[in-house]
Formats: sequence, C-alpha cells, structure tokens
Amino acid sequence: EQGFLQDNWQGVYDALVETDMLQDVLDMLPMQPDPEATKHMDRAMDKVMGIMANMGEGDLGKASIFAQRMALPDLSSPGMVNISVPDMVWLMSVDPEHEKARFEDLLTLLDYGFTELEPMVGMKIALREAPTAGIGFRIFNGVQFGVDASAFELAIGHHNGALIMTSGYGVRDDVANLVSGKTTTSIASSDRYKKAFAGLHAAESGFSYVDWQSISRDATQLRDQLQVRVRSEMGLDEEGADPQTQMMFDLGLYVANLGIEAMSINDYVASVSYVKGRSVHKETINALVPGAENNAFYPMVASAKPVANFAKYLPQSTTSYNVA
Repeated sequence: EQGFLQDNWQGVYDALVETDMLQDVLDMLPMQPDPEATKHMDRAMDKVMGIMANMGEGDLGKASIFAQRMALPDLSSPGMVNISVPDMVWLMSVDPEHEKARFEDLLTLLDYGFTELEPMVGMKIALREAPTAGIGFRIFNGVQFGVDASAFELAIGHHNGALIMTSGYGVRDDVANLVSGKTTTSIASSDRYKKAFAGLHAAESGFSYVDWQSISRDATQLRDQLQVRVRSEMGLDEEGADPQTQMMFDLGLYVANLGIEAMSINDYVASVSYVKGRSVHKETINALVPGAENNAFYPMVASAKPVANFAKYLPQSTTSYNVA
C-alpha cells in the first residue's frame, strides 16, 4: 500500500520535471533578467540538476525526519537585538552502499550554492571539518564581511545509513551522540512523548510531535527579557514617563500575554498518518494541560461541536476539501 502511493508521487514529480515548469514561471516574470544573467542562471540550473540527477540512487530520503528548537535572541548589547538561528536537524535515510556518494553529492551541491550566494549576501562562507562523536562532519560557517562573529553554521555528515544536516550551534553534538550510539537519551525516552503516541494508530507514512509547553516557556522568557529591555530604552522606569508611551507599552504587553495564554493551554500535539487501501489516514491528539479549564481560551476549546452536513455546501464536481 505504501509502495503504491510512493510510486504515484514519484510519477507526479517526474511529470513536473518533464514539463520544464520552472522555465515557464521565469518566462511569466514582468521584468526579464538581462541575457548574461539568464545564461548564468541556466548554467547554474544545469549544474544543480546534474548533481541532483544521481541523488535519487540509494533510496535517498525514502524516510526523513526534521526537528527544530527555538533559539532566543541575544539582548545583551544595548540598542541591538542579535537574532539567533534556530537549532534544526534533518536526517535522511540512504542505502549504506550509496551513503558516501550521496554525502559527497550533497556537499558539492551546498558548496556550489554557497559560492554563488556569497557576493549576493555580503558574506564569506568557509568550509571546514569538525569530527563529532566519530562522525566526520563538514561545517559551513557564514561570516559577514568585516565582522568576526559567525552568522550561521550548517553542518552535514553521514553515519550508518543516514545523511545528517544540522544548523545552529547546540544541536550538532546532541544529534551526533544519538546517531553514533554514544547516548540513548532522546525525546522518545520521555513519558510525555510515549503517552502522546500510545493511543494513536501506528505511524506508517509519517508522524509529528509539538511540545507546546517548551514553546510557551521560551515565549515567556523572551517576553520577560523584552519587557525589561523596552522599559529601559523607552524611559518608562523614570519619573515623568510619557503616558502615551506607557499606554502603547501596556498594549503590547497585553497582546504578548494573550499569545502566551493561548499557547500555554496546550500540553502537546501528536499526529500520525498511515495508509489504508489506497488512501492516507491521519490521527491527531491535542492534549491540554492540567487545570486548562482556568485558561481564558478554554471555552473556545471546550465548546467546539462536531462539524456535520458540510457536504451539502459542496458542488458535485468537488474533488478535494478540508473542514476546520
């Protein structure tokens, strides 16, 4: 059943490639690039497509997983807000016999892409090696011209039938230790995670998990840091503070508190999808925190009723729909 759907989606992708749709989109642009830019773009696309032509070998990406965790901005410098790149990880399965070749393809693709981007973004992007937990990671570091601090880090590696890509500064070591078996304590070890999926169908086509309590804690911490910073820079802690400025600050704080209240009612959301016959089914659980009935948004959640008789509003020619 799963193979049937994968074959059909592959057919859709192959058909899109054959249509040369990208060129059609470029032709519709109101302002066409100059001929030299067009030639450069064509050469770049040929280079990229040539690299990607082999990347499907070895069932690359037949199974993949993406995860992200929030990185709070650095507010330590007066008058500045240094935005941090979120920690992200992307793992893609690949047949072990093709693992090294697909890793080299991905490395070549990224190296070429960053070389093209350097003059456009005003950034020098360097490549270095950084072995971690026995995995030979290659690290792309982006440094803005004239600035010593690294603007971002993108790492790629491979191990035991998986290609690994991470961004940010805190997640690479964590993932490397898990993939290499040096540690076994992962999110799947937590009781909350196990409970989230215990009542759901076995995941076949995919699954997702969102820890809303972690997100709301980060949002609360960010609100508190910004509150102190904004009050200081707007002079609201001084005598004779402007009432209009104070009112605008209070309004912004109220909206921030409202957003945190809306997030904090949720404990976690878990979802799975699976194949039954020739259709894909999805199950989701949105768990509320203990004491959720005291949350201002609880009536909106608790009063929701099943949607019924929606089909009578759809014409017979309808081929797909979504009800929310």
